[in-house]
This record gives sequence, C-alpha cells and structure tokens, in this order.
Amino acid sequence: MRFKSHLLSKIQRREEELAHLDAEVQALQFVYDVIEELSEGDDFDLKDALSEEYGPASQL
Repeated sequence: MRFKSHLLSKIQRREEELAHLDAEVQALQFVYDVIEELSEGDDFDLKDALSEEYGPASQL
C-alpha cells in the first residue's frame, strides 16, 4: 500500500510539473508571436494581442 501511495504522489508531482511547463511554453509562444509581429513591421497593439490571446478581461 505504501508503494502505491508513493507512486501516486510521484505521478501527481509529475503532472503538476507538466502543467507548469505547458504554461511556460504558452507564455513563450506569446512572446515569440509578439516578436514576429514586430519584426514584420506591421502595426502592433499589445492590448489587442492580449485580448486575442486571453479574452477581453485582460485589457487594461
């Protein structure tokens, strides 16, 4: 029984790590998208980009 508990604990920690890494990947993807837009020389509005990425609640 102790082994099963230990295994479940390790699995849960691993899932939390993966969720954290996924959030970091999404943040980096957003930064990459912003840099790509800026490098193309197009007009860029950060508020619009945030709204598209996270919804209207993210507008400041």
